[in-house]
Amino acid sequence: MSPDFVLLMWAEDYQPVLGIVVGVLGVALLVAGLVRNKKAAQAQPVVQQASQNAGQ
Repeated sequence: MSPDFVLLMWAEDYQPVLGIVVGVLGVALLVAGLVRNKKAAQAQPVVQQASQNAGQ
């Protein structure tokens, strides 16, 4: 038996709930990353506009 299966044998009793939880956590992290990137992209032009107005 390969070491991968030995390490994951404990999880067999918790399936399919454990798989669903891991999937939901993955989707939540993906959405959080997309939201964070969107907020960062929106905040960047505001800073550039402020610095352009300061030079005038």
